[in-house]
Amino acid sequence: MEMLLTTPKDERIGSRRIKRKEPGPGPLNNRADRKLTFVADMFTVAMGDNFLELKKTILHREIICRGYRYLTNLSLDYDKYVKRIWARVWELFFKTTFDVSGYSESENEKCHFVAVNKGKWSINDAEWIDRGSSCSTEKTKKYLELLNNKLIIERMVMLDMVDAEIIFSPRNRTWTVKYKSVIGSTNWIMIPPITQLIKHKPYEVIRTIEFFELVLDALVNVSKAEKGS
Repeated sequence: MEMLLTTPKDERIGSRRIKRKEPGPGPLNNRADRKLTFVADMFTVAMGDNFLELKKTILHREIICRGYRYLTNLSLDYDKYVKRIWARVWELFFKTTFDVSGYSESENEKCHFVAVNKGKWSINDAEWIDRGSSCSTEKTKKYLELLNNKLIIERMVMLDMVDAEIIFSPRNRTWTVKYKSVIGSTNWIMIPPITQLIKHKPYEVIRTIEFFELVLDALVNVSKAEKGS
């Protein structure tokens, strides 16, 4: 039986606060970790010369990159699994953090946006809504207008995004964009004993990078437009 060395940690996803666990080594986690290596490799290859460094711990990869307009880091995590009687599912969490401390026209108030998915059996549409931002009503409306751009929503639907969330921390001067997806998740099944990865298609990797670039561009441009008005 696998022994997990974990430490509980709270994190808010959407309106819910859930327990996170720092994963430890073990037979099943090690299998999932090898699958995560495959996922990370697809992204580093797709980035080409923009890829700088890959930081690795158990069930976690952080890709450091350059050359994009906004994207400088991308975290891939299997930091939560769904345990069933005969199976275990490691959900893949994506996250990037963008530092705006060098932008004189950057946001100064706390912002929090979440995406609401639409569709009965599968995601066929999504909409960004406010979740308690401190900036003005006019500015919040502008953020949502840009975030609900067709190009962003198309990628969210294509990549089967769940629990998509955007947070601005005035204290840290950072935007954090994150979501989870079944694409890239790993499944362990006891009978027959097998570990399966739901692989990204090459174009899905590119669309993921495009999604983060488009979202960060929308967030930065609201403050730029406000200063120029």
